[in-house]
Amino acid sequence: MSVPDSRRPVADEHRVGALHGLARLLQAGIDPHKALSMTAVDAPPAAARRVHRASRAVAAGQHLALALAVAGLLSPAERYRVDAMAALGQPGLGLKEVADTLDDRVQRLRSLRARLLFPALVLLVAAVALPLPALVTGVTSAVAYGLRVCAVLLGLVIVLYRLGDVLRLGVAADAGVRRLLGAPPAPVFRERFFGALGTLLAAGVEPQMAIRMSADGVPEGFRRRLHQAAADCGRGTSVLDALNGAGCLIESEDRALLGTGEQAGALPDMLMHRAANLRERRQDREQLLSDWMPRIVYGLVICLLLIGLFSGGGLRGLSTLAG
Repeated sequence: MSVPDSRRPVADEHRVGALHGLARLLQAGIDPHKALSMTAVDAPPAAARRVHRASRAVAAGQHLALALAVAGLLSPAERYRVDAMAALGQPGLGLKEVADTLDDRVQRLRSLRARLLFPALVLLVAAVALPLPALVTGVTSAVAYGLRVCAVLLGLVIVLYRLGDVLRLGVAADAGVRRLLGAPPAPVFRERFFGALGTLLAAGVEPQMAIRMSADGVPEGFRRRLHQAAADCGRGTSVLDALNGAGCLIESEDRALLGTGEQAGALPDMLMHRAANLRERRQDREQLLSDWMPRIVYGLVICLLLIGLFSGGGLRGLSTLAG
């Protein structure tokens, strides 16, 4: 079930502090309503309003994870992660895990933004300087020059200051293409599912219910497969056979590792181990992207240099200045 919230979510850097503070209070045994009220006092203003909203919802009888999600403090996938831990009686630990993940994302985005700053400045200088000969000699109009510089500047502002949104758009586009092509879901969704399912099974939750609870944070097509697997578990099929029969174990490594875990009687541990493997792969890809993005910007600078030097207007401007 999707969260009926049309409000813009709070920025990750603001959510981190609020969720960490709330997690500490819950782990200390403080009542959720009181913990929310205490968290709102120290939270940033943008987050404090949402925390107050969640506090009122909890006081009215709404459970904690849903109240935080409706207030814009948890995404749907984060909400289901907290729900999974709340089923074990540890909502504070679930919130801490979410906050730690957010903190890691914020730090990586800050690092990537800092690495992009100098190449972005070089790109802006190139965009301003290269058309100048054509502008001075009248080959390019002032309006065309201004539009070109403004377009580059706007693009840089969007990339640098909304980098998280740009990356999320990329993830959403990837999910849409996968859905249209009938391709398997991105590994990040399998990572979430395996981790949540392993946690729930380790806590003794029935397999059918554990699969249904773990399926709530994944795309619709994959969720339908998981619900089929849960139904098969309800008819007495083993977890591994149900997931495999419904086409949920996409990679051969999934089947090999989970098969080994089931035979050894350690399926929950192996599910969490597989989730950790997928997380490491995702982080490696993100690090590769972080390494290559500055190089891509330098490549754009080189393209601008070539366009500026070899376009007709640029050459005419330089020859006029030289003459």
